Amino acid sequence: MDIQIILDKQNPYLKRREVKFSIISEKSTPSRAEVLKEICSRLNVNPEYSIIASIMQDFGIGKSTAVLHVYSSKEELQKHEPKYLFERIQKKSSAAKSDENNKAK
Repeated sequence: MDIQIILDKQNPYLKRREVKFSIISEKSTPSRAEVLKEICSRLNVNPEYSIIASIMQDFGIGKSTAVLHVYSSKEELQKHEPKYLFERIQKKSSAAKSDENNKAK
């Protein structure tokens, strides 16, 4: 997975950093958890204060464009982001853990 930063700006009104980036993957589209882990390590930010707001897949070429929001605290993150994004992440991570447990057996 190759990640390229397109835009990195501060939003002082919502007290967050907004990062737009492209993802080039040769295989399938990576999961939100994989992308979040990779982009946070590259930007040296805490993944607990970050959320991927959107991922838009380009049809047929293995390229996606995503938007990351980075907040100064977990409270600010929960205050500004919709609840369905947190639920989406929790469902996917719990499903991935159960798949790993099934493969280990």
